[in-house]
Amino acid sequence: MVAGDPVRFVAELKRQVERNILIFGSAELSMQLMNANLFDEYRLGLTPVVLGRGTPLFGRGAKQKELTLIEAREIAPSLLLLRYAPTDAVGR
Repeated sequence: MVAGDPVRFVAELKRQVERNILIFGSAELSMQLMNANLFDEYRLGLTPVVLGRGTPLFGRGAKQKELTLIEAREIAPSLLLLRYAPTDAVGR
């Protein structure tokens, strides 16, 4: 749990550490960080199950973001790991 503004906290953390930071299973936090352009890469595990309804992946209110696929790898039968980078960050 982070006290205060999580966007500020993560932005400062990114300046201080050179390792990867993982956000796991938080649509609301992911949306806030995505809207603040703090994601360098998106890693999505895809298991093909059709539910028909539910919460959007990054919650409601996320800004549209263009992504470029940088890797698609089968991890197990019916499980893919998809790696994306923001399109404007590809090649920097």
